[in-house]
Order: sequence, then structure tokens, then C-alpha cells
Amino acid sequence: MNGLRVQAALDDRKMWRQEVVKEMFAVQLAPLLHTLASIFPVSKAVLWENIMVRIAPLYSSRTEESDQERQRLQADFVYLTQIAPRDLLGERRNPLTRFTEDKAVPPVAKIKRITCCFYYQMLGEYCIRCPKIDSENNSQTVTFLPLLREYKQTELVTLVRLAEDAIVRR
Repeated sequence: MNGLRVQAALDDRKMWRQEVVKEMFAVQLAPLLHTLASIFPVSKAVLWENIMVRIAPLYSSRTEESDQERQRLQADFVYLTQIAPRDLLGERRNPLTRFTEDKAVPPVAKIKRITCCFYYQMLGEYCIRCPKIDSENNSQTVTFLPLLREYKQTELVTLVRLAEDAIVRR
């Protein structure tokens, strides 16, 4: 990650963690999400929640971990979702905070999504965490063609290249 050294983690974990969060979120992800939100009809909230859905399992406790490892994972998750200053995430406020349970101690990712990820537009059924699902059904089918299927493979590649170019120019 742009010269971040693993040795720094051993010498000063807090400083290392700040540098890693800033590099990953403010430098890499936030500009990408801003660009995607400006090109496609999708809100940044959906994109940030998609990130949260992917990273939250990385911080969940596993039985093979020591107590010290579990505490470190827990501290890192709390830092990332509750404590990290907004400038380290490249936003006006921490975009991950709203996707954690308010009353859970320690904080954990919400089980039910707040935003819809549009999974149903690609596969014709809702994801199991979709906020659009009523409480009686775990899956609902839709009858329209997915938005992304309208694009040909070459058009998607072109759109990704345009997004990359916009990020490089910033």
C-alpha cells in the first residue's frame, strides 16, 4: 500500500492504523465512490454500506483466535466505525458509523441493511438482508430486466476506465 511498512505496525500500532485507514479509505475508496456515484444512479450510502457488508466479517471473532487477537480485532473495528476521524475516511463524517448497531457493546455491523444494494436487478431476487423484503418472505422475485444487463461487456469496461481516469485527474 504505497510504501506502508508492516514494521510500523509493530513500532506504533495506532499511527500505523491511522495511515492504513487513510490510505485505504480517503485515498483509494472515497474517490472511487465519489466517481461511481457521479457516473451511475447510485448513492454513496449504498456504496459505503456495500463496503461495510464486505469488511464487517473480517472483524468478527473466530474460535481459533486468541483473546489478544479478538481484542485487537474488536478495537480495530471500533476505531474504524466509531472513532476514526472523518478526514481519514475522506468524507464529512464517518460513513460506516450508521451501519453499526447503536446499542451493541462492542459495536457490531447491522444484520439488516439500511440501503438496498440492487442485487435484485442483477439476479431477479432480493438479497437476504434487503430492507425491501417484508418480514414474511426471505426472497422475492422481480419481473423486470436488471439494469446492469442492459450494458454490454465492452460498455462496462469503458465506464470503469472513465471512472479510473476521473480518479487519476483528481
